[in-house]
Amino acid sequence: MKEAIKLWIPMLLLIGGAFWFTSRFIQPEPKKELTIATGREGGVYYSYAIRYKKLLEEEGVKVHLLPSAGSVETRKLLLSHKADIGFMQGGTAKKSDEKKINAIAAIYPEPLWIFIAKKSDINTINDLRTKRIAIGERGSGTFALSQKLLHEAGIDSNNTALLDINDSRACKLLKRGEIDTLFRVISATSPKIRSCFENPTLKLLPIRRIDAFILRFPYLEKVTLPEGAIDLAQNIPTHDLDLLAAPAMVVTSNDLDKVLVRLMARVVKKAHNPPARLKSDGTAYPNITATQLPVHPSAARYFTEGDTWLEKIFPYWIAANIYRLKILLIPILTLLIPLLKSFLPLYRWRIRSKIYRWYHQLNEVDRQMETLPPEEIPEQIEKLEQLQNEIKQHTDVPLSYMGEYYLLRTHVAFVLQRLREVQKKNSDSL
Repeated sequence: MKEAIKLWIPMLLLIGGAFWFTSRFIQPEPKKELTIATGREGGVYYSYAIRYKKLLEEEGVKVHLLPSAGSVETRKLLLSHKADIGFMQGGTAKKSDEKKINAIAAIYPEPLWIFIAKKSDINTINDLRTKRIAIGERGSGTFALSQKLLHEAGIDSNNTALLDINDSRACKLLKRGEIDTLFRVISATSPKIRSCFENPTLKLLPIRRIDAFILRFPYLEKVTLPEGAIDLAQNIPTHDLDLLAAPAMVVTSNDLDKVLVRLMARVVKKAHNPPARLKSDGTAYPNITATQLPVHPSAARYFTEGDTWLEKIFPYWIAANIYRLKILLIPILTLLIPLLKSFLPLYRWRIRSKIYRWYHQLNEVDRQMETLPPEEIPEQIEKLEQLQNEIKQHTDVPLSYMGEYYLLRTHVAFVLQRLREVQKKNSDSL
């Protein structure tokens, strides 16, 4: 056993050295810190950011929340690397952003709500020409989408008063009759939508030709809000509503470490469980199919395959580091296989070399026995007795070598007996 340990120590040192050398080429562990652009404080995006922050901090990631005016400003924060993660509404990204910003997932569809006064003579979007329209705060997703849709209907700042004001102020102005229309792109679960429905002076403007808008803007989709979905007791809305919606996306700059992207995808999936269903075809959110931007490969892999068996067994960062260090398998396999092949021959040589060394000492005494002066015979007898004791005390010889071991002891005893006979013969002759 001791011989095996002596052989394994240099082998393990060699493998450890290979580990150290290879680790120099491994990408360092990512910094466990994220900044999330949250949208307006108190908004739906902000509430989700708080939820993400809690889940991320449970995984040991420090999270900073950075409020913004909305999707357009979030886009700028991501491109300038002032934020790592953010919320963006479909339609706010530019074509050039596809190389710089990736989606992690679409988390829910955000319907477009167009509220008008109940006494209004507005029946279609085309009737909004020359009216006073609150199209959302500059920098928000509502502002960007409203401008695009109105432009398709031939409505712009040249023929209509387009007001970039926030939701709260716009709602007050609409109730007082100081504006004609309020555009909002926001979740159906928002209290702001409920308050508009509950206001007896306001009504929702139905969007006709939804399919035509979707044809022009492929990132938009049609969703159905069932009767009573907002409030069953008061039956709000009073009938099923077909709405035009843009996907709300969690996005990231495409240079964020893939380990953090995968963790973020995991957090998003956990935070939105059970999944929301608002589309008429029953599509569940979050998903990676309704995103306007390309999905980050690490997020796509997570949503497609889910947790790995390591992530199910270990805390996330332990599992991630095991995967990160998998490159170290290269020196293990490169060195361990030939070392294992050479171990048994080397082990056999090590054991036999000790037996051969003892035989060498025995052979020297045996060859000199007949020519030894009588006065040197006691010294050689003592030498063989010491050798005999040394061999006898060496008890860690493997069972497979016991035949050679006992044969050596027999030979030592035989030569020792002959020496004693020579000594006795010399004594008798005197």
